[in-house]
Amino acid sequence: LEHLPDPHSVMALFRTLLVPRGHVVLEFPNIDGFSLRWKRFLQRMGIARKTYRPGYHPGHCTEYCRESFQFLARRHRFDVRIWQTYSRNPISNWIVNRWPVGIKARTLLRMD
Repeated sequence: LEHLPDPHSVMALFRTLLVPRGHVVLEFPNIDGFSLRWKRFLQRMGIARKTYRPGYHPGHCTEYCRESFQFLARRHRFDVRIWQTYSRNPISNWIVNRWPVGIKARTLLRMD
């Protein structure tokens, strides 16, 4: 979803593909994840800066935190049934499953 320039048309498409009370599972980066927040803090403080390799083209058109994604879902009449964050590291996964600070988000939507 984060790679598409028009997430609204995709959410509308989901509505046409699902049966009533159907479900959608999505995964995307969580911009409220601890490590991303830490990087933004370091950049604001001038301690770190964004660097890109030559020829790099950003792939994300949109980014989501829990609130921004819930706004998108509600706008298209979806109910966010589950919001869960996770990490690639099994040890930190234990933490981010309890507090939503993981770098990745997984969500289950139900069509109202």
